Amino acid sequence: MKKVAYTFAVIMAAFGMFLPLIYGAVPALQRLLGENPLLKSLGISVIFWVLAYVLFEEEEKSADFTAS
Repeated sequence: MKKVAYTFAVIMAAFGMFLPLIYGAVPALQRLLGENPLLKSLGISVIFWVLAYVLFEEEEKSADFTAS
């Protein structure tokens, strides 16, 4: 479940980064974001990148050997 939430957060963060680019072409986004899409786009990106950072889990590999 955590991996699905992480994937969703990364996709939404990437989508938030491209909102200002597609703002002019999609009338629904113009109504949704209002007059200043940059601030809302940055907010969406930051929120979802932080969520992705919190949900990210590195796979710990057990060390079978040591440096000594």
